[in-house]
Amino acid sequence: DAIFVGRAHPQKGVGDLIIAWEKVRQANPQVKLVIVGEKNTFTEAQNIITQLGLEQNVEFVGFLSGPEKYKLIKRAKLLVFPSHYESFGMVALEALACGVPVIAYDLEIYREVYGDKLITVPKGDTAGLAHAIAANLNRHEDSEYVQELIEYSRKFDFRQTAKMVLESMVN
Repeated sequence: DAIFVGRAHPQKGVGDLIIAWEKVRQANPQVKLVIVGEKNTFTEAQNIITQLGLEQNVEFVGFLSGPEKYKLIKRAKLLVFPSHYESFGMVALEALACGVPVIAYDLEIYREVYGDKLITVPKGDTAGLAHAIAANLNRHEDSEYVQELIEYSRKFDFRQTAKMVLESMVN
């Protein structure tokens, strides 16, 4: 149903995600979350999952990159990206390029980079995060919305971005 891609660092909000996921599961006992990242680094998250009885609802798949990662993102209904701070949020862009809606905390950088393309909730609001997840589990079925996400992601062309960065450094 949903996917998280990232490191097991407090900045990434994994603990918040697990707390929110337990609330989502209360309303939908079959809901599944996949966590992509080095499994052995998610010890604290695994402890919370065990304490909350989420072992059947959360799966760690380990570190993935390239085509394997993108296949998994494309199969998800949502990417949940509850970082407390970011410098850009590349994983969010990867999800948008795959046509997968992104739920994230409302960070200034996301407003600058992604405008209104991410579904956001106030930072630290795990109840709001859970509500946004539950309310958007079928958003991927809106083909017009999915196409809008894909089209938006195309504006991040590497050559164009590199040229803009170089020009700003020279001027």
